[in-house]
Amino acid sequence: MSARNLALLDDESLFVDGFSGYSWSALLAYYQNRTHVSYFPLSQSSGKQVANAECILANEFEFNNEKYKLGESFDWQTNPSKDLEWLILLHKFYYLKDLAGAYDYTQDERYAVKWMGLIDSWIKQV
Repeated sequence: MSARNLALLDDESLFVDGFSGYSWSALLAYYQNRTHVSYFPLSQSSGKQVANAECILANEFEFNNEKYKLGESFDWQTNPSKDLEWLILLHKFYYLKDLAGAYDYTQDERYAVKWMGLIDSWIKQV
């Protein structure tokens, strides 16, 4: 972590009043034990998101009109395209919105499991 980022962690003005006095352990305990959680609302979920999410479940990703089927445990650093932007778009995770929408629309756990698997894989590799 850079010196600038470390300094930001110590900047108490980053917390809203009410949280600025919390120690790191108290803040963690608060978030682990709170009983009301507000999530950002999803836009109107649709069948199109389900179709897109089905492709993602199969590791089929399409960016800039190029579609590639990646292996089950693909390498996040390998670009199947000659276009560098394709790999950049893979790392931007915009497609996770389709997984979230498909889950919201169907309540099918496969979409949530895929979401977590992609994030976990990315964290481990990148």
